[in-house]
Amino acid sequence: MDKAPRFEDLFAYLEAVKATGRLKKNSIDLARSTLRRVLDATDVTIDTVLDDVDVNMVKEQLEDLDISPATAEAYVGRLRRTIKDARAWAAGEPLVKVDDKMIDYPLQLRPDLRVTFRLPGDLTPGEAKRIGRFVESLAIEEV
Repeated sequence: MDKAPRFEDLFAYLEAVKATGRLKKNSIDLARSTLRRVLDATDVTIDTVLDDVDVNMVKEQLEDLDISPATAEAYVGRLRRTIKDARAWAAGEPLVKVDDKMIDYPLQLRPDLRVTFRLPGDLTPGEAKRIGRFVESLAIEEV
């Protein structure tokens, strides 16, 4: 790329990934919706140079819209990953299959306890239900 990569280039990267079939449609759709949400809800514009994207500021602006910290963190995690992967692609790295990439999902479980789930980026609804049943089986009844 001759010019500094811009936010709009992230969409081009997702189209390139889609064309290779190396990411599942759901993963691409999540990344694309994250990019749109960032454009709609923050100071980032389509012309923003990627080096100028402050993901911490993006997270704060999302949280200011009454988005939970865990949801904002999920958006920011996808944004970071998309920026990182798009930069590698722009630098000439070949697109590699990333179906097995793991994503961290933080959850404020209690006021003083934050937990993180590390799950596949292409988690299916069936797998999510299975994990839910497993976690439910770990619960200790309050006395």
